[in-house]
Amino acid sequence: MTSIGNYAFGGCSEMKSAIIGNSVTSIGYGSFWGCSGITSLTIPNSVTSIDTAAFYGCERLKSVYISNIVAWCNISFGTSTSNPLYYAHHLYMDGEEVKHLLIPNSITSIGNYSFSSCSGLISVTIPNSVTSIGESAFSSCSGLTAVYITDLEAWCNISFNHSNPLEYAQHLFLNGAEIKDLVIPNSVTEIGGYAFYGCGGLTSVTIPNSVTSIGRYAFVLCI
Repeated sequence: MTSIGNYAFGGCSEMKSAIIGNSVTSIGYGSFWGCSGITSLTIPNSVTSIDTAAFYGCERLKSVYISNIVAWCNISFGTSTSNPLYYAHHLYMDGEEVKHLLIPNSITSIGNYSFSSCSGLISVTIPNSVTSIGESAFSSCSGLTAVYITDLEAWCNISFNHSNPLEYAQHLFLNGAEIKDLVIPNSVTEIGGYAFYGCGGLTSVTIPNSVTSIGRYAFVLCI
């Protein structure tokens, strides 16, 4: 079996846990709709897409188990409710809760809704390899307090698609030190949209002559 069809387990309220098989690549529309008894869910690396409302009504879901962050970041979620974290809020990798998320260097894009509603997250480290962060990728991550990076130029060039984790974290750290007096490097020519959206830890910004454009909402909610 490579896919779980639309409404395949809809209304199976007695189901307590679900372990998706390693051969499954897609989870269809409303596959587990109304499975209100599910408390834990295991998703294998093989899954590449989860359709709209796949876990709608799984209100007792408390934990989602995975074994590979790269595979998770590459899943195509239909909407925020496609992601089981909408209900579970807590993501586990190899049995341990992901609280301090380290995005691997092999990742270039964090998909839409990837960590939406993962309120168990405390910090996220984003490498220079990441060039785009999808829509609502970190929305409702209410426990997030810090974002760690190692290169300001790379950060300024990320395509945020209306979803900067700083909206919740508010504090941005460069090489371990919090950025309060932001100095944009001379190598930067463009500050992308939403680049520092929600970065409430900033107290000053220095922008060099090299910058020719500043994207929309780049410094909104820096208060």
